[in-house]
Formats: sequence, C-alpha cells, structure tokens
Amino acid sequence: MRAADSSTTLLALILAPASDVAAVDSSIAQDIASAGRLRTQSQRLAKLYQQAAMDITTQAARHQIATTISAVDGELARLAKYDRLANTQRPLARSKALWQELRGALNESYSQTSSERVNQLV
Repeated sequence: MRAADSSTTLLALILAPASDVAAVDSSIAQDIASAGRLRTQSQRLAKLYQQAAMDITTQAARHQIATTISAVDGELARLAKYDRLANTQRPLARSKALWQELRGALNESYSQTSSERVNQLV
C-alpha cells in the first residue's frame, strides 16, 4: 500500500467519532497498530520480492513472502469491522484494492515490469 493510502486509513481510524468507535469495540489501539503494520509489511514484501529476483537467499525470501502475505490478509481481516463505518469505508476499500493488486504482482514471475509495479504499489 502507498503511504498516502495507509496514512488515510490510519487517520480515518483515529478521527472516527467516539460513538462509532465505541460501537465497534474498545480495542481501537490494537486496530490502529494493525493498520500501521500494513504499511510496514508492504515495504517488507517489496524488499523480499527484489531479494528473490536478485537470487539472494531466494528460497528464504519466497517463504517469507508467503508468510507475510498471510499476515497482511490477517491484518485486513482484523480491520474488516471498519467496513461498516462511514469514516473508514472508503480508505479501507482502497487499501484492500491496492493489496489485491500488490498480492497479484508478488505472485508473478519476476520481470522488470512486475518489479516496477511492486515498487509503485508500495
């Protein structure tokens, strides 16, 4: 995910009306941390993708990519409850769409085009 999209999601979570947040549950701090991890994980995935492409500990990088993809899927599942809140619906939907695009690019065989796409999406 791009920095602007992750920041928008995080900001929307922070600025959500107290009544909306209370209705969701009291674990907002954990959810904000979860949103922050999405940004970190996308950067990590881009690095691992480039590492595998350069044939630097390729097997380990590919394994870590698979593990990290599962972690990002889990973080997005954790944040799914924010799909119902007006302040977070749009940024979360955008984050999910970008993630699906990045996920697809990470699963492609390495090429200059796929490498550029992975970097654009992060």
